[in-house]
Amino acid sequence: MVILSLQTEISVIEVLLFIISFLISMVNRRLGYLSISLSSAVVIGLTLTQGYSPLNLLKILASFSWLLLSLTSRDSMSPMVSLSIAGMMAFMDSTNFFIMISGWEVMAISLFYAIKSVRGSVVFLAFGELSTVLLIAGASIAGEISKVGVLSGTLLISGFLVKTGITPFYGVDWFPLQEGKLPHSASALISATMTLMGIYGSLEVFQVMRFEPLAYVLIVLGGFTAFLSSLYGYVSDDGRASLAFSSIENSGAMVTALGIYALGGITQGVALASLLMIAVSNSIGKTGAFLNSVSSITLSKPFTKNAKSYAGMVMIATSLSGLLPTAGGIGSWGILESLFIQSYLSGSLGVISLVGGIFIALAEGFATALILKYASFRHFFRRGSEHDEDWIPRLVSGLSVLALGILISYLVFPKKGGLLGVISGTLILTYSTKPFGGISPLYIALVAGIGTLVTMAVVGRPKGRRVKVWNNGVDKEEDYTPFAMANNERVMLKVILGTERFSRDAFLSFFALISKKYRAFSDALAKLIFNGKLSVYVAYLLIAFILILILASLYG
Repeated sequence: MVILSLQTEISVIEVLLFIISFLISMVNRRLGYLSISLSSAVVIGLTLTQGYSPLNLLKILASFSWLLLSLTSRDSMSPMVSLSIAGMMAFMDSTNFFIMISGWEVMAISLFYAIKSVRGSVVFLAFGELSTVLLIAGASIAGEISKVGVLSGTLLISGFLVKTGITPFYGVDWFPLQEGKLPHSASALISATMTLMGIYGSLEVFQVMRFEPLAYVLIVLGGFTAFLSSLYGYVSDDGRASLAFSSIENSGAMVTALGIYALGGITQGVALASLLMIAVSNSIGKTGAFLNSVSSITLSKPFTKNAKSYAGMVMIATSLSGLLPTAGGIGSWGILESLFIQSYLSGSLGVISLVGGIFIALAEGFATALILKYASFRHFFRRGSEHDEDWIPRLVSGLSVLALGILISYLVFPKKGGLLGVISGTLILTYSTKPFGGISPLYIALVAGIGTLVTMAVVGRPKGRRVKVWNNGVDKEEDYTPFAMANNERVMLKVILGTERFSRDAFLSFFALISKKYRAFSDALAKLIFNGKLSVYVAYLLIAFILILILASLYG
């Protein structure tokens, strides 16, 4: 008789819950989504009983995201969604590499069947299998999770980060969302929680391994990814692609925070808290944003003027823009603060952290413009007739990213006091004995409120006047469009964006070039390996037997 530990029993129950949801979905799709909601709530409750480790918090965030998307989904994707979530749950609950990689594969293959576009599904599967190959290589070297070394850990982290859409693998996230014709349930799953799985796995590896060169690589790579993806997202006119680029920008920020965490030292705790904050913004906020994602911002029908609809989107947009006091704002502040302190403490290597900080700062600027453009033309400044049926879950998402941003910022680090004679803890905050500080939510409210009142007192209330539409150099347009809003950046940054027609396909040319080069390399490699000669295949068998004998003698 096999006796399972309590932790193992909980893990089995959590995976079985979503397998049952899959079986229910095969009979009735709507009941399947209800089952996913109940299962997600149970997982949140079970995880809360196991303590508040960083990995458990990421698991709770993923479960809350599943709860939101399942409550608002009305499509026929519940079988694929529930099966993919079962794979994610097996991955997070795994105690060995076999279950970890199996869960990883179930997660990816289930979503492959949800993507209707041939190109989108092939790209998603191809890079997904590249991720799996790297994981298998790392697992083969390490043998056990607790024995991960530098080489095996680097391979594992590389495999995990492919799924996050890190440079140059943007297409894993962006391509299926733009061309896959996905409903919001599958879109949110790919963009919000699949990327979170890559961060989860990488964090788990860094808890048993330390390798500073890799940490510095992640700082620069994550910052560059955040900058480039936010730029491409801003100039894109595709609604789903814009949100996908926003997810990649969040992933880049989390990868940068992961690199700071891996360096250790006094910035480690703040980096970890910042990573969790960005994860809150991406998983919960992005799920709410995808409730109203559209293929074209310009051609979409905007919602009717509705304060309830505005409220949730304003808070989500504030968080995804990296503005205080939301979770996204606190996370962005923590990453920048950590990077600049690392640049001071790390000697000559500090220039790497400084470069990472510059990339993140640029990324936050473009991220604000990206989300402002999307939210403005979809929600705020266009009068339409479309009824917003999902304002309640969007409001829940918005309140969550706002409340968690305020609460966790006060709970993670004990406040030491105020500065410059300011009443303790009201305007300027410092934490513990470390060189960290920040402005409080009250400070932001006072500056915004007083600034507005002073402006109105000096110049009076704004008076509307009709002027000729300025479309940033775009001719033959009667209205101010999303394309025109970003046209200045297209012209000024044409060296980065390229000289082809500036449209939603601007990024496609970059990704197509990488794919073309990779295909040429893979064709040449295939011809070299599979050349039709029997002697070569016999040599392969011989080499395989020799390797098996060597491994058996070493580990047998």
